[in-house]
Order: sequence, then structure tokens, then C-alpha cells
Amino acid sequence: MLPEQTWPVLNQRAGNAHWPPENPREASSFIDAANRHGLLPLLFEQQSDLPEAVREALVSWRAMLRALQLRAAAQTQAIEKLSAVLSTIPFVLQKGSDYRFTLYPRPELRPMQDIDILLPTSLLEEAEELLTAGGIRRQQARGITERLPDHYERTYVLDEKILLEVHHRFAQPIRCRIDYAAMFSRAVPLQAVNARRLGDADSLIQHVFNMASDEFNSPLGRFVDLWLLLRARPSALEEATALAREWQVQRPLYGALSLASRIFPDIRIPPDLLTKRERRFLDERILPDPRLPHPEAGRARHLWQKFWLIDRAWRRAGFAAVHAIAVARGLLSRP
Repeated sequence: MLPEQTWPVLNQRAGNAHWPPENPREASSFIDAANRHGLLPLLFEQQSDLPEAVREALVSWRAMLRALQLRAAAQTQAIEKLSAVLSTIPFVLQKGSDYRFTLYPRPELRPMQDIDILLPTSLLEEAEELLTAGGIRRQQARGITERLPDHYERTYVLDEKILLEVHHRFAQPIRCRIDYAAMFSRAVPLQAVNARRLGDADSLIQHVFNMASDEFNSPLGRFVDLWLLLRARPSALEEATALAREWQVQRPLYGALSLASRIFPDIRIPPDLLTKRERRFLDERILPDPRLPHPEAGRARHLWQKFWLIDRAWRRAGFAAVHAIAVARGLLSRP
């Protein structure tokens, strides 16, 4: 189910010079990278096709695989509980919470850190009341801007162990003009659980925007998600390209496709997505190489990348101003 380039690129991300790993140390480094990049269950799934050194080293990771399987089962139960608690709220599952049911043969093959949902801003307070009544408590905000009441996400804890992130938008409104009402109108029911997912093109926009929010310093598993999205929903790219232009998120879409095409050559980039000058600037100055280990970067570098992954100059200036104001408000709101 995966392209042949997946494991050699992961091996590079592990810091190994050659594929396949040539000794137990390199094999262990490769498997550790698979775990960190969200690909360990898939590695076990394809172990019969792997080099002998990797198969032998995988034996000591069976306990981790079992832990991931148990966590996946607990997350599925949590999603079912969430569906019951929010039965009157039209929410959609996002990211891994969606993909594990729609892109992967079994949920446990797609590990995820938390459950992500999206709901209309107008229903945010009603959802909080229902979650509280259902015994799902809100987690104290960690960052300065996260403490603000209009922040784009809120974090809760289900059953004392599973995080739930409730989004009412993807980021600050100044960064783009995504039509969330249109997104909700196109959401479709999921077969596996009592919830909905975004439409195909909207899901692709959400995915690339989320990757751009992390400045594309993404685990390899996110690129595998993207490859599967494009393969499973071939008409989504053309529709998403039109939406990206309308919603002013062409740079996130181009960035994701450009980086993914370096890993998986069969991924195509629409020719009318950005100018040649913009493409060259992003490729040479902003986008990290997804095939290599990513060095630690400071906050200033992350903000620099985030700044240039915004489509319009006035939006970039607005983002800088809004971010500074939000930090000041957060500092002033400290008890």
C-alpha cells in the first residue's frame, strides 16, 4: 500500500548513509525513526519485504507495537464516546482521526497523538458545555496565545489519558480566507463511526495547511498521508487548487506538493500553482528537505518560515502584527 521510496527515505531521516541498514545499530536507528515518524505499525505490516537486519531488530519492538494497538483501540472508543456526547453538534473528524478510517485498512495502522475535530465557531460554547457535562475536562492552556478565548483551538482530556483538540478554524483568520461554512456544508458521513469528515478537496486543503503551520517540519507519516489522500481521491487536487487560489492558501499547497514530490516522484504539481519566481523562492529559501534529518531551529526561524508561507504581503504584515498583539494580550491575561 506504500510507494517503494518510503523506507529508503525514512532510512535517510534516521541518519543512515545507505539503504538497506547494514548492521544492528543502523537497523535499530531505522526502526526508532519509524516509530517517531508514525510508521511503526506499517513497518510491521510489511516486514516480510524488509531486509533481514530490520526483521531481526523488529522483534524487540513488539511491545511498542502492542502498546500502539491498545492506544488505537482506546482512541476509537473515545471517538465513539465523543460522538455520543456531541450528538447535537455537527462536528467533523480531522487528520489522523479521519484517515485511520478512510485511508488505512485498519485504524491501528495510523497512530495519532490526539483526536482532532472541527466545528462551527457559533457552537463552540455549546460544545464546551456538553463536553463538561460528559465528564470531558478542558486542559489548561500551555502557550501564551492559547489562553485567549478566541484562540482557534481548545484542548480537552478524555478518560484522563486521551487528548481532544477542538478546532473552530485552522489558524488566525489573517493568514487566509478559508470558507469554513462551505467546508461544513460539504462534509460527508463516515462509515465506521457516528461522525463526519471533510469533503475530499477540503480535506486536502486542511492537510497541507496543517503541514504549513508546522513549517513542513513534518514526520514522514504526514507525507505518506498526503500520498494516500492523492491516490484515494484523485479528483481532489484539481478542486483543491481552485480552492487554494480562492482561499489564498496556494503557498501551503505548493509547499506540500513540492516536498512530497521529492519523496514520491509520482506526485504532480499543477503548473498554474504560483509563479516560477515564488516557487523558486520557496524551494530555495523556505522549504526544508523532507529526505534529510531536520536540525533544531529556533523560534525566529520557525516564524520566518511561517511568515513566508502566507500568500499575500498584506496578510504577512497582518500576521506579524496580530501575533505580536496576541502575545501581549496573553501576557496581560496571566493571573
